[in-house]
Amino acid sequence: MDEGYFPKLLQRLCAEIGAELSFEPEFGRAGYITFANGSRRFFKGTNLDLNGSAAAQIAQDKDFCAKFLRRAGLNVPEGQVVFAPKCVAKWRAKNPGVAARMDPYGDAMAAAERWGFPLFVKPNEGAEGEGVRQVADEGQLCAHLDLLYQEHDRVLIQRPAEGDDYRIVVLDGEVALAYQRVPLTVTGTGSKTIRALLEHRAAELSTVGRQAIVAADDARVVAHLAAQGLSMDDCPGPGEEVRLLANANLSTGGAVVDVSEHIDDTYTQMAWRAAEAVGLRFAGVDILARDIAEPDPDASVLEVNSAPGLNNYAAFSAQAEERVSGLYRAILAILAEDPEAA
Repeated sequence: MDEGYFPKLLQRLCAEIGAELSFEPEFGRAGYITFANGSRRFFKGTNLDLNGSAAAQIAQDKDFCAKFLRRAGLNVPEGQVVFAPKCVAKWRAKNPGVAARMDPYGDAMAAAERWGFPLFVKPNEGAEGEGVRQVADEGQLCAHLDLLYQEHDRVLIQRPAEGDDYRIVVLDGEVALAYQRVPLTVTGTGSKTIRALLEHRAAELSTVGRQAIVAADDARVVAHLAAQGLSMDDCPGPGEEVRLLANANLSTGGAVVDVSEHIDDTYTQMAWRAAEAVGLRFAGVDILARDIAEPDPDASVLEVNSAPGLNNYAAFSAQAEERVSGLYRAILAILAEDPEAA
């Protein structure tokens, strides 16, 4: 059985309420919960029988999700989906007219000409920052498309939006917790290289149960440093902060700032409207804003996640862990009693 954070959390919470937890025996990534009243609910990873499957699939598709968010009147970063050559070939066999309008590289270059650089390039469906890269010119754009097209049919080109990166987790219209995500950053000592500082940061994260972090030779890190005129062998001065990535995913070593008690109601409403726009009762809504404690008319919704992984946030502090535990206690109570959650 997977001994990760979420399975252990489910075990503890189910024991508290007298529910029986059954895992798929080999990997422990899926299973079901049998509640004391005899009802049974299934799960896979952090996906529980709470959100509808169609709503969850819409949220997972970044392009579709953005269209629903715009229809609901929410600000969303400008973006365009481009299609891999193998995907175009499939469409050519089924619908030549549609395929004729798809240009895997030409459409990407048109977006770059329209918006300029830098741009974010990412899989249209993906999580935890996998495959996300900020590109600074046409060469980097084409190189990253080449890489993503090997595994993904659709890739999203996205114009950067202003603001810090916040995740607000909502359940049935209420904010359960919220935190800022700061991109992977190291602080100089005057004597250690960026490579050594990254290794030290990885060791720090490991001590609090956070294992995922990028490697020193990660192409995204190398490129982001190069854009700042730096390399892994440079030694930042004492107290000098160097960001190693443009995106702020916690799975790539980003830092957590808990803002659960400092959210302006503007963002509470924005997060719930975003979840509601794609039909989700439970969601992690990623918002870009200048300050989560103050209204920002330019704030935008970056993504909506139907099964937010909260293990890295929970590892931040005892209070954060209790917030996550309380959230899933509430979810289990809904699953046990609410027939619409099945």
